[in-house]
Amino acid sequence: MLRAFQELGIEIALIEGTSRQRKRKWAAVMQQRDRLLGVYSELSTIPIALTDPDHLPRAPFFDFNQFARLRRSGIPVAAFYRDVYWRFSEGIRHLALFKKIPAIAFHQLEAWQIARFIDHVFLPSMRMKEYIPFIRGMVGVSALPPGGRIHLVNRSILSTNHLRLLYVGSVSGELYDLRSMLRAISTLEGVRLTLCCREEDWRRARDRYENLCRVEVVHFSGPQLEPLYRNADVFIMWRRMVEYLRFAMPVKLGEAIGWGLPVITNADCEMGDAVTRDGLGWAISTEDELITLLKKLRDNRDIIAAKQAQVMRARDRHSWEARARTVLGVLDAYRKGARDN
Repeated sequence: MLRAFQELGIEIALIEGTSRQRKRKWAAVMQQRDRLLGVYSELSTIPIALTDPDHLPRAPFFDFNQFARLRRSGIPVAAFYRDVYWRFSEGIRHLALFKKIPAIAFHQLEAWQIARFIDHVFLPSMRMKEYIPFIRGMVGVSALPPGGRIHLVNRSILSTNHLRLLYVGSVSGELYDLRSMLRAISTLEGVRLTLCCREEDWRRARDRYENLCRVEVVHFSGPQLEPLYRNADVFIMWRRMVEYLRFAMPVKLGEAIGWGLPVITNADCEMGDAVTRDGLGWAISTEDELITLLKKLRDNRDIIAAKQAQVMRARDRHSWEARARTVLGVLDAYRKGARDN
């Protein structure tokens, strides 16, 4: 998002670092706040009060007090709230009890501060709204799903090749149970999956995925991922559905779209809804449906080619630049509303 704002020609005053570093940067910003168009904050996955390296709450109210000062000056304040894992037992199961209780308390405090000191909250999906305390009816809320970088790529489908699937992401824990997906792929001749994950994750989870068939496991990151995306026909992220995944919007979705890849994912979840609504791929519910779909795509490559062309036409609407423009539009609307009042 930072790069997207900069590429749109927006001058950024970046406030980041420890609580002490943020205080210094806030002081500099406040001296020229009459130049501010608005504030866009991406909140950490842990409460901002605990983001010092030792997680001690040295200034638990400071940042939100600055938001309040700016709002009183007519400067709109928006924040992206990226995750609500702390509302689910599996999300904080790894924490000892003496850490879990204060962590939840500070998450609750941050949600209350958001409701009181912020004009607008962006969420990865609107389904997530129901899990965040305090904000309902208190602040403006809208979806801001992850975007993607647009890559130059030429797509071609050859009927003589295997159907080439790509999965990039985690493989461990309850939220990343891929056994049904891998079982479906293993039954199909002419289908191959490249599964890319962190080596450490694979060591922890490999016993879960015994006897892999038609699957190549690799451990790439950064620029190493480029040939994987270029050589794939379809991106697949189909997992055992749990409540948390119904509102999740993985960054890898935007990344796949940026490469012009159609996506296979779960139905009855936010990611599936987006894929279906915008024609970005296929959303299915069961393992049998997945097998049927993969057979269809394997045997009729024209379907893939048509869907790839549709994704290529749609991907500008799902870029990081498009997401930055959305934020700027919301801030501008609040700024005009403040002037009118």
